[in-house]
Amino acid sequence: MKFTPSFTVLLNAVLVAFSIAEDVQAVPTGRHDAALGVRELPDTAVEHNDAVVISNITARAEPRVVSIPLLAFQLGQRDVGYVGSFKLGSAAQNIPMLVDTGSSTFWVIPKTAQQKRTWTITYGDGSSASGPVVTDSVKVGALDAMPGFPIGIGTAISGVLASVPARGTAGFSNGKLEATTRTGGVTILEGLKASELIPASVVGIQLGRGARLGAVGTGQLTLGGSNPAKFQTGAGNLVTVRNTATSGLWQITLANSKVNGRIVRTSRSALLDTGNSRILTTKGDGQFFHSFPGAFTSENGIFGLPCDPTKIPPISFTVGTVEFPINPVDIIGAEIVAEGLPQGQLCYSLIQDHDDKPGKPPRTTWSLGIPFLKNVYQILDSDANTITLAKPA
Repeated sequence: MKFTPSFTVLLNAVLVAFSIAEDVQAVPTGRHDAALGVRELPDTAVEHNDAVVISNITARAEPRVVSIPLLAFQLGQRDVGYVGSFKLGSAAQNIPMLVDTGSSTFWVIPKTAQQKRTWTITYGDGSSASGPVVTDSVKVGALDAMPGFPIGIGTAISGVLASVPARGTAGFSNGKLEATTRTGGVTILEGLKASELIPASVVGIQLGRGARLGAVGTGQLTLGGSNPAKFQTGAGNLVTVRNTATSGLWQITLANSKVNGRIVRTSRSALLDTGNSRILTTKGDGQFFHSFPGAFTSENGIFGLPCDPTKIPPISFTVGTVEFPINPVDIIGAEIVAEGLPQGQLCYSLIQDHDDKPGKPPRTTWSLGIPFLKNVYQILDSDANTITLAKPA
């Protein structure tokens, strides 16, 4: 996009204030509007190197696959997270929780909690949560309640996402590779399988599209398997690959990335993270997605693009031999608003470079967040350590 010198200076002044959040943005609001019935760690809990093994997890019914709705919430004209409802405690209170495949810990914000064991977690954008650890029952959808599950209680929370409509985070990273969470227990998925409530450590995820479309953005979380009604099968529609991460995350290798049918990057490792509201690339890679007319790069490396999706060329990512096109609506962020800028024409791009921190090594892995994940159906299999991506039905 060609601008006059004065316009460019003004635009750079606006863009310099744009803060790029890192990989995981799953930070709940500080609301304390309901009590959570909790119990102390039982005497039957045995600690091994800070890992808590709960001995009273028992089977209650035949294992089955269950699905619950995921609701998108918006900040700055973009879908920034997805909330599912989990029932906790003897009163089976409905607790809206952020679903995050980029972390493992299951934690909530209570009204009151006083326990001796503590936990802490810090996310990629610097937000953090900490507090005591308790155990209580967790119920998901139509499944029986899972008793004695370690839950982090977030009594101290920091971060910028204060308006997130959630009261906790449910981590769905690979529990086989990250056997111990920050609370000392297993992941929620591994706990449900150990309780024989679900048949496998598999989660299927469909993210709905709400931002800029005036829609609710309803998706679906399926535990123990997947929902075949939500995705396409057959050649060119579905691919299963090995999870290349070794630290408990979910990671794939992108064969290539295309803009307007032209390959711009090849062979990039990328994390899949529902707690990340952007597509974050390694330094220098983001520019290749913004070399078309109407796109803009500020002096400090922030990318902008047209607010009109019809002015954005086709963008796609290939995994294995399957090419996944991205709906251009999904990479359009908030409008850039400032005196002297044309209204409704330029928006922040949701494809940005990682904001590498001074004194730390640069990131070498991309993070494919919500803009990419809204365009695929994910099947994350901890048992087989595989990732299946399919085109949505």
